[in-house]
Amino acid sequence: AKIKKAIDKFGNKDVFVLTARPQASATSIKAFLDGIGVNIPLENITGLEDGTPQAKANWVIGKAGEGYNDFYFTDDVYKNVKAVQDALEVLDVKSKTRFRY
Repeated sequence: AKIKKAIDKFGNKDVFVLTARPQASATSIKAFLDGIGVNIPLENITGLEDGTPQAKANWVIGKAGEGYNDFYFTDDVYKNVKAVQDALEVLDVKSKTRFRY
């Protein structure tokens, strides 16, 4: 998995999982990821409780505001990828987005 390769190369401090599900789902998501050998800190799993593409784009914009300037974003919903891609283009940061179905 691409995420495991990234963690092995760069560490897990700046790897995030973003979901439209409630924040309470973070523990289950962490348990699943741990089970497949992907170790991400619990605090890096964010439940937005909002399924709109703009919610994910806004979260990414917030991370850019914190100083992040290199993004790799993948999602299984094309509208989410498009919204984030559009936001990243405006922010003028290094980025790659991918639609994964």
